[in-house]
Amino acid sequence: MVKSCYRDEAALARRESLSYESYLNELIHRECEHRRHNRIARYLRESKLPAEKNLTSFDRSRLPAKVNAVVPVLLEGSFFSAS
Repeated sequence: MVKSCYRDEAALARRESLSYESYLNELIHRECEHRRHNRIARYLRESKLPAEKNLTSFDRSRLPAKVNAVVPVLLEGSFFSAS
C-alpha cells in the first residue's frame, strides 16, 4: 500500500506544508487501515459464513428468553472492559 500511495501523500504533504513526521504518520496510518481491511476480508472468507448472515437478518425470536435478554449486552461489548 505504501508503494502505491506515497507519491500522492507526498504531494499532499507539500501542499499542506506538513512536516516529514506528519507525512510518514499519514502514510503508515493508510498502510494500517489497508492491512486491517484486508485482514477482515480474509477472516470473512475463511469463516465461510454466508454473506447474508448478519445481525440485521438475525431472528432473535428463535432464541430462548434468557439468551435473548443477554444479546444487547453482548452486542454492546462492555463485558470486555469489565475483565
